[in-house]
Amino acid sequence: MKKLFVWLLLHGQRPYAITYLAALSVFDSVLPVMPSEFLALALMILQPHHKMLIAVSFACAAALSAGLLAMLLKGIAQSTALTSWLQVER
Repeated sequence: MKKLFVWLLLHGQRPYAITYLAALSVFDSVLPVMPSEFLALALMILQPHHKMLIAVSFACAAALSAGLLAMLLKGIAQSTALTSWLQVER
């Protein structure tokens, strides 16, 4: 987490920071590094003229993260249902 803080302080005012941190927040449900709300708030402080872009980027990242988590859970549910069905058939 310390490396993320250092990176945020060094690169937080650059335009590519929005893209990198939004991509990192996509995996927030799988790899809980730091809450994406904190990353968005820090970027809004560091780049106040890009507030709308940051908000939209992190909203899209959250929607993508929820979709990936739903697909993962659906796959797990289907695979466990298949194995229980095979056990009933035996």
